[in-house]
Amino acid sequence: MPGARRSITPRTFPIPRRAVPAALLAVLSFVASAPGAARPPGPLEAVPPCAGRIEQPRPVDPAALPWSERLDRNGVLLGYSFRLGSRTVRVGPDAFTASLPRGRSLVGVRRPDGTTLHLLDRVRRCRVGGVSVPHLVHGVRAAGGGTRIEYLAVEAGTRAELGIWSVDPAGPGVLSRIAPPPAGFPGGGEPRSAQLPGGGSDPGWCAGSGCLDGWGPEPIDGGGIADPGAAPDAGPEPGEPGSPVVALRPVPEWNGLRPPAGVPLGYRPPAADGAPAWLRTAIDAAVEDAARSRRSRAPVFRRDPEANGVFRYTTIFPAGPCADGIACATWSWPDTWQIRIRAHGFPFRWGTLRWCQVDPSDGCFDVERVILHELGHIIGLGHPESEGWSLPVRETVMQHITPARPAPGSAMHAFGPCDVATLQERFDLPTAAGLVSTCNDPETELALTVDEVPDARTGTLTFRASLRIVEDARWGRLAGNRLAGRQVELQRRPLDDPAARWSVFWMREEPTAGRYSLALVPDRTAEYRAVLRRDPEDGIRPVTSDRVVVRGPDGCVAAPCPLGGEDGR
Repeated sequence: MPGARRSITPRTFPIPRRAVPAALLAVLSFVASAPGAARPPGPLEAVPPCAGRIEQPRPVDPAALPWSERLDRNGVLLGYSFRLGSRTVRVGPDAFTASLPRGRSLVGVRRPDGTTLHLLDRVRRCRVGGVSVPHLVHGVRAAGGGTRIEYLAVEAGTRAELGIWSVDPAGPGVLSRIAPPPAGFPGGGEPRSAQLPGGGSDPGWCAGSGCLDGWGPEPIDGGGIADPGAAPDAGPEPGEPGSPVVALRPVPEWNGLRPPAGVPLGYRPPAADGAPAWLRTAIDAAVEDAARSRRSRAPVFRRDPEANGVFRYTTIFPAGPCADGIACATWSWPDTWQIRIRAHGFPFRWGTLRWCQVDPSDGCFDVERVILHELGHIIGLGHPESEGWSLPVRETVMQHITPARPAPGSAMHAFGPCDVATLQERFDLPTAAGLVSTCNDPETELALTVDEVPDARTGTLTFRASLRIVEDARWGRLAGNRLAGRQVELQRRPLDDPAARWSVFWMREEPTAGRYSLALVPDRTAEYRAVLRRDPEDGIRPVTSDRVVVRGPDGCVAAPCPLGGEDGR
């Protein structure tokens, strides 16, 4: 239950105090505080201990440690460095930091068996204390007016969720669990992510395609702009054991200002922002994937040195939905948009991020697919899970959880049918002959008319059909569209023999979109109808027109035709 407490005593480590002559100590103190005095990078443990008590009020202090990442030439995360006064400190890739009140910062270093937490004083540029806890620590926030921290704990080894814990790294170091993970939350080895908000007491928990808001059962949208830690597989497809039965439908739109249809979205060349070569290649490929598979008038992406669109390769992600993302899209129309790609080697709750373009072994993520997903967000696609349903991986690249190699869909390099359906509803078809996505089924109207007077010389009548999508707000920009390039049949059957088979004639397409026609010489009294032939690659609903009756000898056209005679012949 929330609020249940379980305390354990972590290992605390004393601040080492070396015996240093007073005169030498004075010299060292002067050098450390002298403007511009620089030291070679050192380990975290070399930060000197804080001595004595600080007077109140405290002077204005930096907002945070000047924390920067260190990457090798191939974009692999080596670790981080930060400055504390004149001292530069280097830590490994499993380190993290959080700013706390009262001019303090927490620097944590995860180990195979737990995490060491160091409490630093940014004003005095020294180390206040520290504690070792037997958890992998994530999602740190300040609590109790800055006297303690709360964090999301993951069990070392199994990576099972352990709930929210509290500790004072400068105090006796007693751990207290203040909230367990929600009941039924998956254990180690399964996909999961969690967020510990800056305000509020409960986190959001996500596993597979479902999320829990706090401890409640209601699904929430993961933000639409972040891919949290992904699974080794994408879960069962609909129809398989253990999977929900869902009807295909377009993915939801992401709420926000939409870019105008057909207008290119520019982005700066990734090389200008320090992207490694393999990432630049993947960005170009993903941009081409989006253009090739959009099947709509959705914007295309183009390089433009003067553009405000940016791809950033970094470990620094904004708080909120992006916090647990392997990639994240943000934008502010019409000025800027940005896609962040997390650096290879970044440690998540579920494991270490590996991009297949750097390390192709199982469990890696295809960055080209991930970038395509983020491009989908930029042009307005959301996560299916935000509407409470799960779509098979073959139908969308917009799942909240990205599948890892070799799971189905892990190397999908095209928008799926349900992505395309939303793009078409939002931006329209590229042309009247464009096929409607099979994830959609807009209603269509097919009207048949015929000349009232036959050709005087040949007796020919011209039958004309008009095909369009019904005017209905449900179909977005598709509503009312005339549809060209379809196969429309003209069918004829003797009026006096309802059991007879329909004769089929193909109508030809006219220059005006959505218009089809055929000229015939009626040689008998018959009824006619136009029929849209079903194309398995086209998502529009099949439709048949109303019937038109034509009397052969005098070319009478009506519905029904006045045939004359007692027996109607």
